[in-house]
Amino acid sequence: MEDLKISIRSIIVYELIMIIGSMVMSSFDITSDNNLAQLIGNSIIQIISSGYIVYIIKKFYKLENIGFSKIKKDKLVWFIPYIFILISMLYKFIEGIYKNISYFNSTTLISIVLIFIGTVIAGFSEEIMFRGMLLNTLKGKIPLISAMIISSLGFSVMHITTIFAGKTLIQALVNVIASSLLGFAFVPLAIILNNILPLAIFHTLWNFIIIASSTMGINISKVYLFCNPINIIISIILWTIIIKKQKKNTFSKNKLVFSEKLINSI
Repeated sequence: MEDLKISIRSIIVYELIMIIGSMVMSSFDITSDNNLAQLIGNSIIQIISSGYIVYIIKKFYKLENIGFSKIKKDKLVWFIPYIFILISMLYKFIEGIYKNISYFNSTTLISIVLIFIGTVIAGFSEEIMFRGMLLNTLKGKIPLISAMIISSLGFSVMHITTIFAGKTLIQALVNVIASSLLGFAFVPLAIILNNILPLAIFHTLWNFIIIASSTMGINISKVYLFCNPINIIISIILWTIIIKKQKKNTFSKNKLVFSEKLINSI
């Protein structure tokens, strides 16, 4: 149970660092989404919290134990809808940058770099914590489906803490709902792919494009609106497949145990 305690404690400490950092920034009245000072502050907080996760990984885990095992390439077909969404978003985002680049100044470029740094370390940290450490630790201690549910709910509930970053309660709840849809889709994908790297890359680029385009006033492809419906469809299909497989495995194990008991009683 020690590894489970480590993963849960890591998530709690990570969130506490994020919350305390957001509260400190709020005390300095840094509230504008487009404020360079806020981006710098967010990056510092994210680096500190993610640095803690890196420390925990180096001390207690191997990469294959946190979701970086050999990827099942044939299962990447399930990830194709997300790739299409990402390509469409990237195309419009790059096109928007090209059209507006003459209006960019040093502050704009610094903002883009800070947003990229923040989204990369946040995206990878969240995937490692919930679809890596927590999910893989729970899998060996409780039934797989229960582990998947806890991992999904943990990822969703975590996003309520955005209220400490200046979001209203309604905005935070909307964030939780959107995160829930993504979480319940990404957990079975992590199981089927046997690797969280594709999920972390998508998570990172999605957040970067959404935040950077909003900051710079760039209109991106409306294809991103299909992400939630796709999350729902992927969740239904993959959870159904995994649940059926688990039931089949349980039935086979029970049958084997019954056969062994029968043989021993003869």
